[in-house]
Amino acid sequence: MLGDRYLLFFAGHNIYTCGSKYGDWLSLPILEDLKIQNTNILEGTLAYISPEQTGRMNRGIDYRSDFYSLGVTFYQLLTGRLPFYSTDSLELIYCHLAKQPISADLVNIDIPLALAQIVGKLMAKNAENRYQNALEDVWKV
Repeated sequence: MLGDRYLLFFAGHNIYTCGSKYGDWLSLPILEDLKIQNTNILEGTLAYISPEQTGRMNRGIDYRSDFYSLGVTFYQLLTGRLPFYSTDSLELIYCHLAKQPISADLVNIDIPLALAQIVGKLMAKNAENRYQNALEDVWKV
């Protein structure tokens, strides 16, 4: 999420977003050489942070961390709520590390089981259990 805008997709060198209230489109340039500057600082929005980004796992951060955050975003879009909510930062970090969210199809019965399974796999606690690339197994569900 970018401020009050929901990220929809990116193509080429642009990120396309849609305003949450007015449906206005915005194109933002993608940074070519985006690199993590300081891995000792917890960065990101805690509601969307992957378990490995918390710094409490003995592992590096790679592209699969983005799949987890995408899963949280899809969960929120499909159910109307975040998978974990807490006003305590440490409790929220603990939820991302150890708790399983309620399956999206149980929160919203209109969500097909196959879609809930995709979101669940995106939000797997271990990066090895998430999709390993953007096309893997999604079409098999």
